[in-house]
Amino acid sequence: VMQGVFEHTFYVRPDDEARGVFGFPAEVAPFKAAVMAVDSRIPDEFLHRARSALTAAGLSVIVDDSGVAIGRKYARADEVGVPFAVTIDGVTTTEGTVTVRERDSMRQIRVALSDLAATIGAMCRGEDTWESVEARAAGADAATSVASAVVGAVTGAVAAAAGAVSSAFAA
Repeated sequence: VMQGVFEHTFYVRPDDEARGVFGFPAEVAPFKAAVMAVDSRIPDEFLHRARSALTAAGLSVIVDDSGVAIGRKYARADEVGVPFAVTIDGVTTTEGTVTVRERDSMRQIRVALSDLAATIGAMCRGEDTWESVEARAAGADAATSVASAVVGAVTGAVAAAAGAVSSAFAA
């Protein structure tokens, strides 16, 4: 049975024949997520927080804290069939979000560290799909962009009004 599973889930990336991938469905993958830092400057504390959140939710996790490039870390996770890679980066340290990369599509989204275990857990249990999680993340990003634009416009308008008031009093 296992030989059949291996034969039917292994493939090579079309754009790079040196990159083999085990495409295990998330429900049966031996490891559900790989946690990794984008580079060695990221404090270990953030790797441990992500790993702890995932393992507390009952998810099996591997941590790649090696000093190799992030692309090599992704390739290692793909080679052993890990469906989701969690990348800790500079934005994690300032905004509390991580990048989640889906193995087969290689697409990425940002997820709040506080929502990480629930998000990956739901996909691994078949309660949610990558496509719906990705769509919600895109909607959240758009809302954040709109909110930032509104705040920027209001700030600019307030500054202009303050300048006009200052000019009026100076005259």
